[in-house]
Amino acid sequence: NYETFNKKSKFGKGQSRVFSLFNGRNIFLWGLNIGLKFTSNIQEGLYVFPEYLQGNYGSIPEGVLDLAQIGSGFVLIDSSNNLQVWVNNSNGELGNGKNSYYHEPIQLLPNRTFSDVSCGENYSLVIDEYGMMWGWGQNDEIGLGIEGVKSSIKPVLVDYDGDWEKVYTFGNSNFATKIDGTLWAWGENEYGQLGVGHNKPVLTPT
Repeated sequence: NYETFNKKSKFGKGQSRVFSLFNGRNIFLWGLNIGLKFTSNIQEGLYVFPEYLQGNYGSIPEGVLDLAQIGSGFVLIDSSNNLQVWVNNSNGELGNGKNSYYHEPIQLLPNRTFSDVSCGENYSLVIDEYGMMWGWGQNDEIGLGIEGVKSSIKPVLVDYDGDWEKVYTFGNSNFATKIDGTLWAWGENEYGQLGVGHNKPVLTPT
């Protein structure tokens, strides 16, 4: 027990590693880190105790409001509600229009602020201050919710309604709520996990 966590702390799991938030400010890591050099004190290897992300590869945001794990990295909303991404990027998970890896967080959609984020296996979904939902990354299992789009290495609008409130992703299946309280689902549905009355994939929010 290194620090005290509060009810606003959030845990994220990606492959063999886990991230957590401490009092909405600091990021800790433990588990097996393969293929990503996070900071000068955390590189590839096994960490059996939580380690605080610190160092010179990148500037870790001082405040973190929300965080989601994706593969070997994470997508986060900082204390200014900016969207920052730090990930291996082999499948365009970074969302900056490239497939190359960056050793530090980069900001996406700098002219907007964000309220919620969730990540699938190789894609991310975020909601901005206008209630618009954006997505990027691989869409092989139609997780992005954009029919006809196989993948996108830049953020694209999932829906133009502008009334989304929260989004939750598990594997390649997604759930989201709107401000009117309605629940929506889409994505992979082999085992009927979306609860829409069948077990076929759902291409767009339904």
